[in-house]
Amino acid sequence: MKGHVNPRAVADNDQGPVDPAMPIRHATLLFEAGTGNCDAFLAEQQLPGSPNYRKWLTPEEFGDRFWPHRHE
Repeated sequence: MKGHVNPRAVADNDQGPVDPAMPIRHATLLFEAGTGNCDAFLAEQQLPGSPNYRKWLTPEEFGDRFWPHRHE
């Protein structure tokens, strides 16, 4: 995202790999939205007559449906 990278993060400042045990004190991770609309699904679970009314998902199903997937 434009404007969200420290301007000092350029190849000229790269000092190579660090020790894998080095702690990361502050980090921000930005995730892309998953493929499903979680808010809409949650609302539909409470709406009688909806195909998702009281349809409960396992943690695996929830992850598959709403968690962003890695791009290989």
